[in-house]
Amino acid sequence: MGRLRTRTLTAAAVSGLLLTAVLVPEEGAGDAGGVALLQSDDEPPVIDQGGATCDVEPGPDPFYTYEPEYSASKTYDDRFAQLDEQLPYLRGSAPEWENWTPQGLAHWPDWDGRGNDALLVTAYRDGDYARIYSLDPETGALLGAVEAAESHVGGIAILRDWAFVSGQTEDGRRKYRKYDLNELRAKLLDSDPEGAPSDQLPNLDDRVGEPAELDLAYSSFMGTDGTTLYIGEYFRGNEDTKRAYMGAFSVGESGELDLQAEYGVPLGAQGVTVVGGDFVFSVAPDRTETAPPPGEQPRKGWSYLYTISAADMAENLIRTDSDGFDKATSCYRAPAMSEGIATAGDRSYLLFESGSQKFDDNSPVHRIEEIHVGRVAGGGGGEPGDGQTSTTYTGPTEADYHDSFTASAKLAGDGPVSGARLDFALGEGGGSQSCSGTTDSAGDASCTLTPNQKPGPTTLTVRFGGGDGLQPSTTTVPFTISKQETALAYTGPKRVANGTPAHLSGVLTEENADGPTVSGREVTLSLGTGDSRQECTGTTNGEGIAECTIDEADQPLNDDATVPVGLDFTGDDYYEKSSERATVLLEYYTGRSYGISVDGLLGIEPTPDTGQVRTAQASRHDPGCAVGAGLALVRAGTLCPEVVTSLAPGTSKATTTVQDASIGLPGLPLIELSGVTARSTSTCASGGSASGSVDLTLRVGGELVEVTGEPNAVVELPGAARLVINEQLPVPGADHGRTVNAVRIEAGNGTADVVIASATSDVHNCA
Repeated sequence: MGRLRTRTLTAAAVSGLLLTAVLVPEEGAGDAGGVALLQSDDEPPVIDQGGATCDVEPGPDPFYTYEPEYSASKTYDDRFAQLDEQLPYLRGSAPEWENWTPQGLAHWPDWDGRGNDALLVTAYRDGDYARIYSLDPETGALLGAVEAAESHVGGIAILRDWAFVSGQTEDGRRKYRKYDLNELRAKLLDSDPEGAPSDQLPNLDDRVGEPAELDLAYSSFMGTDGTTLYIGEYFRGNEDTKRAYMGAFSVGESGELDLQAEYGVPLGAQGVTVVGGDFVFSVAPDRTETAPPPGEQPRKGWSYLYTISAADMAENLIRTDSDGFDKATSCYRAPAMSEGIATAGDRSYLLFESGSQKFDDNSPVHRIEEIHVGRVAGGGGGEPGDGQTSTTYTGPTEADYHDSFTASAKLAGDGPVSGARLDFALGEGGGSQSCSGTTDSAGDASCTLTPNQKPGPTTLTVRFGGGDGLQPSTTTVPFTISKQETALAYTGPKRVANGTPAHLSGVLTEENADGPTVSGREVTLSLGTGDSRQECTGTTNGEGIAECTIDEADQPLNDDATVPVGLDFTGDDYYEKSSERATVLLEYYTGRSYGISVDGLLGIEPTPDTGQVRTAQASRHDPGCAVGAGLALVRAGTLCPEVVTSLAPGTSKATTTVQDASIGLPGLPLIELSGVTARSTSTCASGGSASGSVDLTLRVGGELVEVTGEPNAVVELPGAARLVINEQLPVPGADHGRTVNAVRIEAGNGTADVVIASATSDVHNCA
């Protein structure tokens, strides 16, 4: 059956921290709602646990019931409302579509990576695969659905990069599963929950696989306070044991769990959440039937909401075998068959299973087909009284996204109120942040908030929940969340080479280079400017690093052999734009070849000469052959110089050939050469190298001189002159370079310096 009434939720309607329970008093006990509850003899009562007395005074106009109209309590009716949309998959005539029973509830901030939040619900159907579906936290509308391995899925929690799901297998083993949030997000976004048959929904487990073992006797329900994962057992007690347990676990980067502490929890616990440091448990008996009014059919038992302060929860810490659930703060009755509970900011969401078709034949007191949402009073540790209070916000009203700030407020009654808890909430609904502080002697309290919702105008609410004779009070002020500034830094290679891929990278951080890294954002990286600009884009990873590759660099060579690098982030709804400029060195190649040169009294400029070659591209420099060159004392036949550069790997090759030459300087024997070739090769390949060689036939004074190929071989000549064969010299300033002169004749007293066949190659800025 559908709901009869819907009440609109207002910003002032919701607050606090909850413990939910479906509770059954002792047999024959009456209540203000007119329904007597039956209690099994072998199960301890679950009402009024931990020393709390539950408020059961009914309200006049419940928004959630169907005939006959039973109010759970006026307190509940005043504090809660329901989302517009009914839960999916509760009932229907097509068995492959319906009859799933909802169990666990979790809140997932920014579930789709676009700033939108979601509620996650787990549901089971006997003999079928479990389901996880996402709902809009504002309306309850269905956003996506996936299947998971068959289990009685009791709870779900989101923490770090994981979704944890608890459950029980067919053989009764307590298990849990963890799902990578990226995989869960992708499959939910890819699902068509309203148009696809059940067996075509995306399946997280691919219909195979065993759940992870949990080395505890419990894995029924789950919850979190944002840093700790709580896993507890559903246990109603028996003749031997009257205690139920919950573990507090830290979660590692890979989703591994480490038990930190154990607590006693209410019997029949089925869910947990935390609001402002106070714990929230969902507790239910085994749906024991209630004794109906005369003429009515039996109906299922009520639920109760317990508020347990952080201080009271500390009394439930398990230290010895005799410890258990000893202390609760307050309690009031809620509609029947509540299940999971989750919190987002100062809103708490409550899930029910009574709307499932599975329970149609069992006549529950209420059939709840929507999620309820409310702000439940918390704080002072006592009940509200008649003393009026006022809450005044005194902190900043603007902060950047992800920048922590100190929220502060003052609580006053007849004077400053000390020792009271103030709850601060930035924003409303899903994605809001909350913290709490205790007032000092001046009535001042403060705590730290870090905005993580979409920048823009929002509100900051400070709430005093009342207690110790004081009335609750609330104030709400406008608050602006500004976009966070960003910074970029280049982290790629310091050198690039034309004709090869350029692997560029940079890191995007918040505010400055030392700030937290920013993931999931697109950064444009570029080489060069103007017509020579080349660019690619990369998306920042978890360390803020964006990487991309320009397939083949093609940049001009300037005087400094540098290339500008650009990094640009255009900004988005959360971050301001930023840019960074850097420079890298460009690999380039030089060389020179010529046939003959003579310095001294006989002057012959290098001829023919390629001139000094300097380039970052593949090139060929060939001035053409000279048929002959020289003077009467020094002459040469055909001379051919050449310099060739190539890319990938960057290489410079210089070659000079001389057909023949003769040098007849006064006082020296005639020197004759033929078949002369000088070669020089420099490359950036394999770490870089330079090499040279010569070929020639040499006669001195008509005598043949053996040429071994050894570099810098010297033949002494008369008059302090000397002849160097295969002269090889390094090139200053180059990464790798070599000058090769086939023959060099130095006459005494510097009267002549003759070079026949010179070749020079060198490479620079090898990438």
